[in-house]
Amino acid sequence: MANLIYINKDILSLDKRYREIEWEYEVKFQQYQYLIKEKEDLFAQFHKKIYDLHQKSGLKNLILTKQIETIQESIDIKEAQLNELLNASKIDQNQLKDIRSTLEESERIKNEAIKHIQQELKTIREAHSTMVKTYEGKLSEFGIPVEELGFDPLVPANI
Repeated sequence: MANLIYINKDILSLDKRYREIEWEYEVKFQQYQYLIKEKEDLFAQFHKKIYDLHQKSGLKNLILTKQIETIQESIDIKEAQLNELLNASKIDQNQLKDIRSTLEESERIKNEAIKHIQQELKTIREAHSTMVKTYEGKLSEFGIPVEELGFDPLVPANI
């Protein structure tokens, strides 16, 4: 009889443990289902973003192609006008070659100057940005909020 009581207690204990495990399983299963749904939602968002980017890049490519075509047409028109002007002015071929080489050399020099100035501008912007960061770092080092100065230092966005 005592053996039956112990067995009954074991059965009750095991039944209680079984219900706890069953409840834990249900909780974990619901968490799993939630994570699966969240994963599917993230994949759907990811694919939508990729599709949108693909559409936007296709549109940008189309716009750039049209711009290139327009520029090429403009260049063709300018060349035709230049050729008409040169034919009308009756300049000989040697003078024409000299004029073209002079213009091309002038264009090359100006393009190099533009590149040099753009590089200098980039260097100055980087130095300015570094200076502003150092300045803000020193302010925070001394416990002074940047907002107390009454102005916000300009930091160029396109360094």
